[in-house]
Amino acid sequence: MEEMQVVELTEEAAPLETQELAGPIRAMSGRGHGQFWAVLSNAGVNRHSRVLASITEIGFDGGGAFPVKGLARCEVSNVVPTDGNQLNCWVNIGWQTDLAYRIYFTVE
Repeated sequence: MEEMQVVELTEEAAPLETQELAGPIRAMSGRGHGQFWAVLSNAGVNRHSRVLASITEIGFDGGGAFPVKGLARCEVSNVVPTDGNQLNCWVNIGWQTDLAYRIYFTVE
């Protein structure tokens, strides 16, 4: 296994947009490959939050970003909310180069 890397996905650092979707669903986007911790800042969580998260590869066209059924296996696991208003997600993108991805999450 490659050495673990930590990726800060703040609004300034994210190569893609951060957005609030309809209702309680939010999304944070980035680029990466292999296994790493994605740290989602300002996620509106604390250690008592219950979080449901999913990940998808995304593509682009003239209308913006959209989910695609790519060739890479994308997984998000070990979803850990903290009192520091951060959501830590263990991400695995089974590809040799960086791919664009989006993590969707809802907090209860």
